[in-house]
Amino acid sequence: MIKGEKEPAPMACRTKREQPDEQLLICGFGLRPRQLTLETLRALKECRTVFHDFLDAKAESYARKLFPGLKDLRKLRRSGDPEAMADAVLSAAAKGHTIAFLGYGNPITPHSTAEVLIRRCRKTGLPHRVINSLSVLDEILIAAGDPVLDFGLQLFPSDVLLARKVRLSPWTPTVTMLRSHLWALTGAGIAGLVKHLGTIYPPEHRLLLIPCPGMPGKPGLKLEIPLPRLAAALKKLPEKERSNAALFIPMCAPDVPGRSSRYCPKNWPWGG
Repeated sequence: MIKGEKEPAPMACRTKREQPDEQLLICGFGLRPRQLTLETLRALKECRTVFHDFLDAKAESYARKLFPGLKDLRKLRRSGDPEAMADAVLSAAAKGHTIAFLGYGNPITPHSTAEVLIRRCRKTGLPHRVINSLSVLDEILIAAGDPVLDFGLQLFPSDVLLARKVRLSPWTPTVTMLRSHLWALTGAGIAGLVKHLGTIYPPEHRLLLIPCPGMPGKPGLKLEIPLPRLAAALKKLPEKERSNAALFIPMCAPDVPGRSSRYCPKNWPWGG
């Protein structure tokens, strides 16, 4: 609590005119307990019900101390059905009360259940608000350690990249969020991804495979590998790390004095 500020009045003490505009809050927990923001903490303490889908016992224990009425959606998360999770949350919505969904990271980057909730709220007109936090994308960029602001950033989940055959620009850094389907598909999965990237980047272009632990994790780890070894590295990735893994693909450095990517091969025409 910031010195000099007063705690907001409990929901029960509010007058009718002061009732909240939002019936649903879609909140990010961050990647570790200490990343739960003061804004989120205060907002959730005003909620009648808080739903979560944490798969980590320490994160749940931490959140439950703050919000004793925490509702667990882990069984639905394990089923891989974000629509069912959204059904469970929205069924608790009631006029004059606020409920919340609390998920890992930033609810926008990326979180399938949050995406479904936002879409359905917009469709039905249910008042809602998104409260941000640190995301897995922040963890990926920190682990990569390669500045991207000067040249932009391309961001695609692996299934979209493959389905649309997205023609990435090799002169802009790229983050590809890996989806678990990649290991289940034959031909169009890992092999398809490596083949597609091979049409864009030179054979010795080096990529970073970053398994980002969720909660209460260690910092993102990284494995630097050339493109021809990507398939083997993906196949060796432990199953529990696949849903939080990503590829950081550095740019092929353009011909700008003093600007080059430390991962780009020197013998490539755009290399540093």
